[in-house]
Amino acid sequence: MLSITLITCMLYAMPVTDSHEGLSPEMCSFASGPIDSFPVNYIYPSGMDFDSENGWIWQVAGGFNSSTTPGWIYTVDPSDGSTTLRFFMRDYVTTAYYAHGCHYDETNNYLYVTTDAPLYEDGSEIICFDVTNPESPVLVDMWVMNIKPNMSITYKDPYFYVSTAGIYGEEIRAYTLNSGGTFTLEDSWTGFTFLIGGLYYDEALNVFYSYSGYCPSDMFYILDGNNPSNVLQWWECTNPTFNLGGGCLTKDADGYIWRPDEFHSRNLKFADEYAPQALEQATWSSIKASF
Repeated sequence: MLSITLITCMLYAMPVTDSHEGLSPEMCSFASGPIDSFPVNYIYPSGMDFDSENGWIWQVAGGFNSSTTPGWIYTVDPSDGSTTLRFFMRDYVTTAYYAHGCHYDETNNYLYVTTDAPLYEDGSEIICFDVTNPESPVLVDMWVMNIKPNMSITYKDPYFYVSTAGIYGEEIRAYTLNSGGTFTLEDSWTGFTFLIGGLYYDEALNVFYSYSGYCPSDMFYILDGNNPSNVLQWWECTNPTFNLGGGCLTKDADGYIWRPDEFHSRNLKFADEYAPQALEQATWSSIKASF
């Protein structure tokens, strides 16, 4: 359901200037805070992706180095935010440090996890597990990407899209991941005026969801699915005190957005305020018809 604020913005065609980032898309900006908050009992909850077959959200978590048990893999129940520990990445891949982002492939039951390199050097990894049995995954493949850490990951056929976040530079890259650990860079986008704090592709809408990362993380962004450097819409969060870092975000079966708050050990749930142009026009026509 569209918020009253959004409808008001459309009625008056309010111009927008993102004073935080110098970005001025022709779409209204408004406040929209989390509708729920779910504490977790593990440190640094990070990347999330929804598994529609099982009705849960995959989530990676862990510390910033090998001494703080990085690479725990959990599932989250969207109905109440409860979590279940599934496995520990370091039991399968000794090189994995800070687990950061994840993407779930429902066709193959594969979970792709991105990790940071030690000491935040080049060499971040993408690691693929077969999670048909969530408690006993099978290591399928891994790719050493040789790019800066804080990678988020999502998929738009036929490529995997990864983003580097925050202080490491803003960039989105499209890759083909080949078997045996090889990969091909297919395309890249730079010039973002906000700190990329996560990436999720919505196939039905052909858009990428992202948010500004770090200190504070207070903006959602909708990026063009054909050209991610093109911002279609953005809106402001009303709680600027949380710091959500750069983990991936996702949407559940009911269309709610989920994203982690890494430094407060909680997951947050938001209403999706994105209004595609066709929906805006239909809503405006409906409003006019009622008068």
